[in-house]
Amino acid sequence: MQTSLDHTMHFHSPAPQPLGWVLVQLEAPWAADGRAVVRMKMWSPEGELLATAVQEALLRTEPRPRVGAAPTGSAAGAGYGQDGPPPHTSSKL
Repeated sequence: MQTSLDHTMHFHSPAPQPLGWVLVQLEAPWAADGRAVVRMKMWSPEGELLATAVQEALLRTEPRPRVGAAPTGSAAGAGYGQDGPPPHTSSKL
């Protein structure tokens, strides 16, 4: 799961019309503690820099499933607990 915390995009020149394809160059210079920074550059077929972007993202990985746990509900196996308590616990309402 990824959520954008902050992003910015700068357009350097208008895209040529018609634009057949765009080369996208991505790099992630930093990632730690569930966060990452990504830089992107977009190039036209002629080699002209069209846009640059920087994004800070929050990253969450799916927890490993427990051995022997029975899946329940529509989000079974997703690992995020959307359908109530884990199957091995009991809840009193």
